[in-house]
Amino acid sequence: MDDAGHGLPPGPHGVVSYDELSARLRALRTWAGVAYREVHRRVVRDRKARGVLELPVYNTVYRCLRPGRTRLDAELVADIAGALLGDPVAAASWRQACRAIEGVATDAAIVAVSGTLPAESAGFTGRTRELTTLLAALARPPAVVAITGMAGVGKTRLAVHLAHRVMAAGGRRDLCLSVNLRGHDADHVPADPGAVLEGFLRLLGLPGGRIARLDTGGRAEELRRRLAGRRTLLLLDDAASPDQIRTLLPDTPGSVTVVTSRRVLDGLPGVVLDPFGPHESAALLRHEIGTRRAEAEPRAVAGIAEAVGHLPLALSVVSARIRADTEWTLADHLDRLTRRRADLRLDDPVARAIGLSYATLDADQRRLLRLAALHPGGGFDASAAGALTGAPPGLTGSRLVGLVAAGLLRRRAGDRFEFHDLVRVFAAERARDEESARAKNEALGRLFDHYRRSPRRRTPATGGLGGPPGCP
Repeated sequence: MDDAGHGLPPGPHGVVSYDELSARLRALRTWAGVAYREVHRRVVRDRKARGVLELPVYNTVYRCLRPGRTRLDAELVADIAGALLGDPVAAASWRQACRAIEGVATDAAIVAVSGTLPAESAGFTGRTRELTTLLAALARPPAVVAITGMAGVGKTRLAVHLAHRVMAAGGRRDLCLSVNLRGHDADHVPADPGAVLEGFLRLLGLPGGRIARLDTGGRAEELRRRLAGRRTLLLLDDAASPDQIRTLLPDTPGSVTVVTSRRVLDGLPGVVLDPFGPHESAALLRHEIGTRRAEAEPRAVAGIAEAVGHLPLALSVVSARIRADTEWTLADHLDRLTRRRADLRLDDPVARAIGLSYATLDADQRRLLRLAALHPGGGFDASAAGALTGAPPGLTGSRLVGLVAAGLLRRRAGDRFEFHDLVRVFAAERARDEESARAKNEALGRLFDHYRRSPRRRTPATGGLGGPPGCP
């Protein structure tokens, strides 16, 4: 028997050939530390337990894990993965990967659903007002809520905490279904709703042959039928769009659904998360780095929170660095963050998170975001943004609304828009790398001409009357 591996088990995402899939299965066997004979015994045992009449011989199972295959049995691949993972439901993505290679499915169909909730992070902090709002909304039909907001603002963490609260409320839920819809995933395309429904239905005991005969609408109807009369909680994390979740909402009495997304999901009640307030940021830092260390340098704690714009993801990233660099004072860490922002640099995890939202934009929206970061003030309207890009205000306004929907801008009173500090840093860096010096100078020239011509000129830095800095 091989030594068991460590860390997360190998998965099938990204495979494009049977040889690659077999290689991943072999890696999974190594990770599990299970001999070939034991793999065969487990597959036979699991099939007998499910009442499957076809029992593979040892050589059939063994050859499935060897290179040189021109065809693989998708059900056997899933059964082998399930035997190695100890969880047949978690093996569904292996079946879907095999079908993708066969050409009857796509990468979007490789989805892993779960019958349990993700583990809750220790030391959940803040969000008292939002939790009150969400719990009140879930108490009213149709008991569906959406948690939306920019990258790194803590949507998933709040959703998982809320889901655990609901599940623990008097033990009233007898079923939980959860899935990561991969709306913003650097490595995988968003999950196909039909594949998600297939995963849910398999978890609920519907045979694969019957599911294959149903289209997406039929699967949604079958899910509603099977959830009828059951008190179910659904957690749909990281939705790409309203279209992706439309068929996944069961709309059955007793069901509770929690959705997260970076995009605004019109028609669903819920909350739009803002970054933490100062007290929540300080509480998170105290939990992450230790109360004694935080209380020894309270001004540095406040400065660090301000330097990362009170964004929970950025706070967690800097907390991990603080824990690792025990020789540094908190003032040292604050100095590092201040210098990085001055240099238009973000910590890598934060830059990647914002970059995934940026990648979903069309070319015009990306250009608008880059050029808007050149605006010298704290806020701007559609006319000023249009001056920067040279586009008409009406067209610019619709693009700005799209940026708000993507969680990359915030809309304020009076049809004014503003950046979160870290998104501005990201966008300014993209402008530095992707816009020529001539293009940036021309954009600023158009902006300053716009403010000169405006009958009520607003100073970009203050929002008061006057001209932009440096203009007569």
